[in-house]
Amino acid sequence: MIPSNKPMLLFFCLIGLLSVVGAQATEPAVTIRLQEPWSNVFAGKEAVFHVSLAAIEPFEGRLAWRFSADGRTLSRGESVAKAGPTAIGTVEVRVNVPDVKPGVVMQTSLSVSASKAESDIAIAVLDRTLWVFPEDPFTGRTEWLKKINIRLFDPVGTTAKLFTDARVPFAEIRSVDALTAIEAGTLIVGEGVSLKEYRGLAENLIKAAAAGRPVLCLALDNGEMQLPVSGDPAVPQPASLVFHQQDIIKELDKRLDAAGWKGNGKASASGLKLRGDRGPVMAEVSRDVGMWPWMELVFEKENGKLIVCGFGIVGAWAETPTPRFLMLKVLEHASGNKVKE
Repeated sequence: MIPSNKPMLLFFCLIGLLSVVGAQATEPAVTIRLQEPWSNVFAGKEAVFHVSLAAIEPFEGRLAWRFSADGRTLSRGESVAKAGPTAIGTVEVRVNVPDVKPGVVMQTSLSVSASKAESDIAIAVLDRTLWVFPEDPFTGRTEWLKKINIRLFDPVGTTAKLFTDARVPFAEIRSVDALTAIEAGTLIVGEGVSLKEYRGLAENLIKAAAAGRPVLCLALDNGEMQLPVSGDPAVPQPASLVFHQQDIIKELDKRLDAAGWKGNGKASASGLKLRGDRGPVMAEVSRDVGMWPWMELVFEKENGKLIVCGFGIVGAWAETPTPRFLMLKVLEHASGNKVKE
């Protein structure tokens, strides 16, 4: 006689019911998140964040925040918070960031919690590490800047002005043809320069890198360059060719924001897209989805390399410390001269 399966069926039904009830019981009544993706803030200035609250049922309570460093509270605050299944609540958090010593980067924490009006028990919590940077990334690095010996081609003029204001020493290069005659130093093409307008610029940059010079192109405006990857023995071939998305920012300095920057929210101002249907491989300046904001051609001779960096360093300089300290790390990486911390 075959035994009945009803007890076993009832057992599995009970397990399934308990799983559903458990899932409903553990679903958070309120969730909170920071709208801003960045974590880099200026020392001595106010930092503003916006906290979004979502609730599965009408919620009215308190949102408390605490700004701290090394377990010590620097400031705190509290606001009324409301949210519901059809309405996302938003609370503005204004943090007075303390000053730091020149050259010092401080790790801090912003903790936010939501609780019901009649209770001190937090029903939602978030924590964000904030890195506090001084305004000047080049403090104490004047001799290092002289050593990397910047040679700047910047017909647009914005990078030259920034370097001047930031007291970064450089020598100006006034013509495309002069790029290949440089025998020492780090060559930099200023942000916003057009490869289309300055014919021969891309070719001369590759030649300079192949001859052993470190070359850095800040975010280009438009145009294209032919990559030396055809295998033609008459063309200097790179030892390596690497493309990166925003991940390169964290590789250069894990403290820096990569997902988005304060301002327009974008880290990349431009990038490169590849095309090469039955012809030479071309890297075209682009702002479309899928572009590569970082390209690095490395040659075998000396410190020869060509870096095309599409992050909007100059354009976002005033908004956030991220581009300032990214510039420091990019110069270090391009020149091959490490900064002594």
